[in-house]
Amino acid sequence: MSSKEVRVPSITTENYLLAPLTNEHSAGMYKLWSSEEVCRCSGDADDFWGNSIPMPVTTPEESDKIIEFFYLHQTETGRGFRWAVLSKDGTSF
Repeated sequence: MSSKEVRVPSITTENYLLAPLTNEHSAGMYKLWSSEEVCRCSGDADDFWGNSIPMPVTTPEESDKIIEFFYLHQTETGRGFRWAVLSKDGTSF
């Protein structure tokens, strides 16, 4: 681990789990980032190499590139992180 790497904890509440965003969350993030309504004000995203990804995404692979950016680039360089918010009862938001 580099001296800058961020260790992202998991946080559990009575109803939710906040977990570090990883490829485990691929399907849910694709559902989110492929929504025109969700992405209306977000602007484009970048992949790990700085290439623009138009939002909303049109493929799961594009969504996975955004996860890779947050998980690999941001967390490992100490620039930030993202959590996945999961409902403990299995419902999605």
